[in-house]
Amino acid sequence: MKFATTSAYNYPKISLKRTGFLLLLLCLVSTAYAQKLSNIRYKVFYTKGDTLTLDSLSVIPGTIAVRNANSSEAIDSNTYTVKAFESKLVWKKKPAVDSVKIFYRVYPFSLPGETYNKSYQAYVNYSANSVVHPFIYNPEEVKGKLIDFGSLDYNGSFSRSISFGNNQDVVLNSLFNLQLSGMLTKDIEITAAITDNNIPIQPEGNTQQIQEFDKIFIQLRKDQHKVIVGDFDLANPDDYFMKFSRKYEGGSYSGSYKIKNVGIFKTAVAGGISRGKFARNTLVVTEGNQGPYKLTGANGETLITILANSEQVFVNGAKMDRGNDRDYVIDYNLGEVTFMPRRIVSADLRIVVEFQYSNNDYTRSAAFLNTELQMKKANIHFNLFSEQDAKGQNIQQTLDADKKTFLAGLGDSIQKAYYKGYDTASFDPNRILYEMKDTTLFPFPKFDSIFVYSTNPLKAKFAVNFSFVGEGRGNYVPSTSVANGRVYQWVVPFFDTINHVFIPAGSYEPVILLVTPKYQQMYTLGGDYHINKSNVVSGEVAMSNNNQNMFSTKDKQNDIGFAGRAGYKGSIATKTDSINKKNESITFDVNYEFQQNRFTPIERFRAVEFNRDWNLGTSDQQYNQHLATANVGYVWSGLGSLTYHFRA
Repeated sequence: MKFATTSAYNYPKISLKRTGFLLLLLCLVSTAYAQKLSNIRYKVFYTKGDTLTLDSLSVIPGTIAVRNANSSEAIDSNTYTVKAFESKLVWKKKPAVDSVKIFYRVYPFSLPGETYNKSYQAYVNYSANSVVHPFIYNPEEVKGKLIDFGSLDYNGSFSRSISFGNNQDVVLNSLFNLQLSGMLTKDIEITAAITDNNIPIQPEGNTQQIQEFDKIFIQLRKDQHKVIVGDFDLANPDDYFMKFSRKYEGGSYSGSYKIKNVGIFKTAVAGGISRGKFARNTLVVTEGNQGPYKLTGANGETLITILANSEQVFVNGAKMDRGNDRDYVIDYNLGEVTFMPRRIVSADLRIVVEFQYSNNDYTRSAAFLNTELQMKKANIHFNLFSEQDAKGQNIQQTLDADKKTFLAGLGDSIQKAYYKGYDTASFDPNRILYEMKDTTLFPFPKFDSIFVYSTNPLKAKFAVNFSFVGEGRGNYVPSTSVANGRVYQWVVPFFDTINHVFIPAGSYEPVILLVTPKYQQMYTLGGDYHINKSNVVSGEVAMSNNNQNMFSTKDKQNDIGFAGRAGYKGSIATKTDSINKKNESITFDVNYEFQQNRFTPIERFRAVEFNRDWNLGTSDQQYNQHLATANVGYVWSGLGSLTYHFRA
């Protein structure tokens, strides 16, 4: 058997020199790649600069070793500082070599440096013994003052903030509170209280003392002269007929002057914009019902805002105290008063509330003048008060020519100032509209021009404003409806079979109450004369001018009224014992007062129960009044006295 043979396989020939070069290249690549994967670094740096940047990655603290690049001798670690996260080495003292080799490890990323809002050491002080509050914030004290007021004492706060949201616009909230007191100059003293709070509410009337918002008060005083600017209260002068208490925004001045060989002349003048209007309510209370009881304005307004701290509440002639732990509380914004359990309400109580309320119908200005001359044996005083509406500056209500003509024809019958409260309007499904229709109720006659709520685009043609006119005085009442707003419904009137008249069964009418511009003035002149040390004669006359409707020229004959008062006060000695100093005397205090039925006081100047005592009803302006009072007494010095009081 024969076998075929083939030639041997020819392997390539490789020289030893080429093989060594390839092995060396492979080792270098492997070393470089291994160093890339490893976090160990070593580099050679010259020592010329003060700071060396080691790497682009953050150095791991505690892994740095610095050696001499030539001898591999370790460099003292006290000669440098390492900023590990910033990968920097800073020389404290340069070594005596030209280059160094630095060995270190790095993180696989670059860490930022120290980042903080406040320095830890600057505001945190840790106490090992503190358990509840281990951190205590100690802010740095601001040197100097924000505002330099010199020698004035001041305190307060100031802040501004902005609030916004996804369903509201940007709102700027402000709060400024500053109190000043001290000497502005060498002889001028200042007292100031300035608050600016844009919260549109008043303080709650459930405490005896309250702090009003949004008030500016600045007072300057020099010797016997005083000037007030801002919000101030003007109270009763030394006068019998002129009694009032008002809140104004404006200014006032008071001072006294010595007149040689005559006496002392005192004067006070004030002017500004009135913040409110005076009203007096006699509450009709229910047995056991502590309230709240709604207060109404001078013209019957129901939605009023009471000026804070302006109310006086009297029960059976006695003044009550405000507070949760006292007699009553009051909601100034709603105009409601509620009595506390300390004062149980019963049906026979006579409750009178006097107050001022915000009146935005017209801009109301006021002026006041008080003068007094004090002489050796006599005193003379003159007072003037004027408060009036600017009839061309109506605020809340719009008065066109037709409405002014309507008011001009009323005269002083302002209780009839009800103007039609409806007008035609195009249909809008989002508005409450009415249709006008007639109805016949057998056997009653036909009732026409009745407004009925409607959503029919062809019939709903009237926009109507309804006003409360009193129970049993209107033909409409609020009704329950799914409409977006209050809907009023006409109700059938009652038929009086005796008088054969229809009596309204509702309390609302499709009318609006127009408020007329008014002015009120009063002048008083009075004085007293000292006959001797024990006997004094006094007298005073007053004139009032009260215009209820400045648009009208009718009913002016009853605007002006007069009042007067005369009195004598003294004593007559009946027995004198100069040794034992026991004297006996008869005392007199006699007064006569006249008030015309047209006289209109600014506020009540008599006792709260005066009308009830004299059975005058709710008004004391029905008759001319003559009032005489006398107090006669006998005094035993050291023993007592006996007095008889007489009024007629």
